[in-house]
Amino acid sequence: MDCSRCTAPEAIRRHWHCGWIKKSEHSEDGVIPVPPEFDGERPDVCPGYLVQLPQVIEAARAHGWRKDGALRDFYDGEPLTPLAKLSIDIIGGALREVEQHRIRKSQNGGE
Repeated sequence: MDCSRCTAPEAIRRHWHCGWIKKSEHSEDGVIPVPPEFDGERPDVCPGYLVQLPQVIEAARAHGWRKDGALRDFYDGEPLTPLAKLSIDIIGGALREVEQHRIRKSQNGGE
């Protein structure tokens, strides 16, 4: 989901609750585009927009640095805020869920 490559017409984007469109212009009967096998809590805005938020990008980058044991370096030695810690943990959990989904899918013959 890459907003810069989205070719959906504006009506569809309103239906998907695109984050680049004012919330007041979203369709009331909108359906957020998620994979059919997705069983998590549905977001209230298109995931393509969410993954481009600076705080999500920071958490994803910090997670990678944490895996390499260099999280302190990523934050230039500054202490992590509780929000940063929580965000990194959420990203880590989501990545584990994706990996588990891929494993289950490959064990079931791609179903």
